[in-house]
Amino acid sequence: MTIIVFDYSPFFRLMKRKGISQSQLISRFNISPALLSRMARGRNMTLATMSYLMKIFNITDVRDFVVIRNIRI
Repeated sequence: MTIIVFDYSPFFRLMKRKGISQSQLISRFNISPALLSRMARGRNMTLATMSYLMKIFNITDVRDFVVIRNIRI
């Protein structure tokens, strides 16, 4: 059996480099705290949400946003 794991650490590193906090994403860009919590736990999101976040940070390559791993269990 294989499970898919989402790793958003590239996104969180980008936030840190650009000096944008989670509270700024919530207040300035209307990102829900629940979404940020799901991302921190490696949960999935819609492509529309991913596209919106990539647009905010001017990301053109999804690999700069998320690493997707297939793990056999």
